[in-house]
Amino acid sequence: MKRSYNNGLVLLRFLGVFAILVGTFGIAYAGLMLALRLFGLEGELMDSLWSEALRSVVTGPFWVACGLITLKLSPRLARWISQPCIEEQTSSGSA
Repeated sequence: MKRSYNNGLVLLRFLGVFAILVGTFGIAYAGLMLALRLFGLEGELMDSLWSEALRSVVTGPFWVACGLITLKLSPRLARWISQPCIEEQTSSGSA
């Protein structure tokens, strides 16, 4: 049980940190595009990048929040994930 729990915990924490990084980079991208727009970079390329930046403003904090929630709940989720392994070990051990 301990091994499957630890594996699940490591994977969940990796997923949480990855989600936080994705959200942080999205927010940084939106900030960079805002700075470029304020300092006068115009054109057709900037218009297409601006719509992507606006989307990153919304999705960036969402990914950060999902990552934080995953990190906060990772012990409970790892216990829940490792539950089938525990049941399999107890059923094979008694047979």
